[in-house]
Amino acid sequence: MDIFFLGAGKPKLGGKPSALKEIGASKCALDWQLHSLELLGATKTHFLGGYHIEEVIEKSPHLHYTVIPDWEHRSILDTLLQAPLRKAPTLVTYADTIFRKEDILKISDCKADVTLLYDSNWKRRY
Repeated sequence: MDIFFLGAGKPKLGGKPSALKEIGASKCALDWQLHSLELLGATKTHFLGGYHIEEVIEKSPHLHYTVIPDWEHRSILDTLLQAPLRKAPTLVTYADTIFRKEDILKISDCKADVTLLYDSNWKRRY
């Protein structure tokens, strides 16, 4: 499975890229994601970034990176269209989304051509 993290834009709050937001004492959002997505058996993990991409590369040099040119003036769709997609099962997520184990298992068990997973309570959380 190919995994793509969308992380080109500047975060709404703070100066760090969203993927590097601290979750707990020693983990960032990207650490949590990579750990939870291990269940999917990723063959390639990509990060599509722009804003302070060098910090993300320093933190996780083992990922494949696509630097989004002119990211300040682009949309999330522009970022997605830069993904080096291939004919393989693919998961695309924001760089700061955290998944529960049961949600990852639901995704991996699904046989549909396209599966969407969303948080219906996101407005109450933010």
